[in-house]
Amino acid sequence: KVSYAGLIEYVLEHLNQHVGAKTIQRDLAAMKDELRLPIVFDRREKTFRYTQQVNLQQLDLAMISSLDVAALLIGRQAIGQLEGTPWHSGLQATFRRLLESLSQEMLKRYQTLMDKVRFAGAAIQPVEPAVWDAILSGLDEQTTMRMVYHSGSDGQIKERLVDPYGLVIVDHQWQLIAWDHRAEAVRTFL
Repeated sequence: KVSYAGLIEYVLEHLNQHVGAKTIQRDLAAMKDELRLPIVFDRREKTFRYTQQVNLQQLDLAMISSLDVAALLIGRQAIGQLEGTPWHSGLQATFRRLLESLSQEMLKRYQTLMDKVRFAGAAIQPVEPAVWDAILSGLDEQTTMRMVYHSGSDGQIKERLVDPYGLVIVDHQWQLIAWDHRAEAVRTFL
């Protein structure tokens, strides 16, 4: 239990916030009215308290808009496009935790929209983890990389020194955009 005066004192002194009593009153009203938290002011005790157990990990329906649901939908579809990359499993686990935090009503709303919207097309070609690690390391550290690859023009195995600039997806394939030291030009490698 927190008294009103104690709450203001804590906010002003410990959190070093410059807010007044009216701001705190508005915030408490928003917690009750907009976020639907079961908070009341106990006149006898002169404190604010919850009237029931509150699970703060559960996202409330009022906190998530239709645009947020659409963003979740697009995010879920985008994760599927990254299958075969080192990011896929981590993003999938994060997304699963987000969905688990939704209320049953919000989850049903999300599932209904998910059933109506789909991304179509061929999956992106997977890339070997060792190749991903090398490319991402080169991009992150901005270092020159030695690359061995099969030439698209004649199928021969070739070696190049490149400075990686970025990764893009074109026609469902990852492509490395890099400065090719031998050609002294920017080139694209599949």
